[in-house]
Amino acid sequence: MKQEDLKDNVEEYIEKGQAKARSKNFYGALEDFNKAIEINPNIVQIYYHRVCVLKELGNHKQAMLDFNKAIEINSDYAIAYFYIGTLENDLGNGAQAIEYFTKSIELNPSFYESYVNRGIAKDNLGNKTEAIEDFTKALELNPNLPEAYYNRGNAKANLGNKTEAIEDFTKSIELKPNLQSYYNRGSAKAYLGNKTEAIEDFTKAIELNPNLPKLYIKRGIVKADLGNKVEGIKDFTKALELDSNIASAYYYRGKEKYLLGDVDGCRKDFENAANLGLPIAIDLLKKFPK
Repeated sequence: MKQEDLKDNVEEYIEKGQAKARSKNFYGALEDFNKAIEINPNIVQIYYHRVCVLKELGNHKQAMLDFNKAIEINSDYAIAYFYIGTLENDLGNGAQAIEYFTKSIELNPSFYESYVNRGIAKDNLGNKTEAIEDFTKALELNPNLPEAYYNRGNAKANLGNKTEAIEDFTKSIELKPNLQSYYNRGSAKAYLGNKTEAIEDFTKAIELNPNLPKLYIKRGIVKADLGNKVEGIKDFTKALELDSNIASAYYYRGKEKYLLGDVDGCRKDFENAANLGLPIAIDLLKKFPK
């Protein structure tokens, strides 16, 4: 077969594979990329496309091998180092991930995704100050990254800088409304005493996903803190309807029942929390009369 025909065949298989991947036919896409590599195993882009499919199929080991092969073909292929870094991070190898993201940045200093992901890896390892620097650099390169604002907000909040964290969560929401930014912004506002706005944020998060018990628990706590114990109890009850094995929801509901004079209801909730292993509920039960 002529060289031009082989080239046409490779491009045809790549196009077919990409189309199948877009339609979520990952196994079909994998077959096409495999055929393209059989014809010409020295085109780095094919390995990139195949890795995207392999990641969707959960085959991280082969994905890692593919990008190492891509680096053998072209040692300056920045995106390969980036994706190996993401794979290492997914596997919990944060230190190794940082090395790959750093190499990617050395090869392409404008690769803002590498800064974001290196920041996440650093944050996971507890190096929040350097993580913030990476998120900030990514935003200098591209100011429209909701994930960079979100992750920088988290790091700032964990360092105690709640006010700036709220600003970052707000920017993340402006760019792309998302549950976690509403939830974390609400938590930061509640910490600073702005409980009414915190409730609004938790409510917005619930609208985005009404099936997460932690959202109702968090909102219930803040409502109770504002003196709205009945509404707080309703939220704890809703959380338990979604998952009846949440010890903290029984505990918080029991506490509010006690303050409303429902001692029997309180005891029952504390018993459930204690049966689920919550230490504070176990201790408080000892104070109840038999």
